[in-house]
Amino acid sequence: MSDAYKIKDGDPMLELKVRVININSAANHEILEKCHVLKEYSLFIDTIRKYQALGTEEPYEHAIKECIEKGILAEYLERKGSEVVNMLVAEYDYNLDIEVQREEAFEDGEVHGIQIGEVANAVVAVKNLMRDFDFTLEQACSAANISVEDYKKNVKNKAVS
Repeated sequence: MSDAYKIKDGDPMLELKVRVININSAANHEILEKCHVLKEYSLFIDTIRKYQALGTEEPYEHAIKECIEKGILAEYLERKGSEVVNMLVAEYDYNLDIEVQREEAFEDGEVHGIQIGEVANAVVAVKNLMRDFDFTLEQACSAANISVEDYKKNVKNKAVS
């Protein structure tokens, strides 16, 4: 791969060589005989191409049905057929993928923040109940709907001051 660099900087620290193998069933590569799943995948793709060439409506669904009937990736396609269709139909969009990941991370953070806020409010309520109304720790925790263990853990960890 270092041959592709415009500027050569001595000996590379790491040299990568990639071997590409054609796994189309027509290529009849020996790896297809050694790896049964890869051979079935190749046959599945051939079946999809056949239905696409015929102009069949919903070629992926027809290919999945035929492959299940013939025992080609049958167990997997029975379990994950709709996901396979979605993957084949969807056009990968890097920016959309990043945006979705960010939204999911934000939502996770928001849920986590709400949970922390609820615990913080409960801890403050326990402290106020004990200070203002002479509640015992157990009474205050019960009233604030937090376990004594969670209260102590959060106060010890200084999650709430």
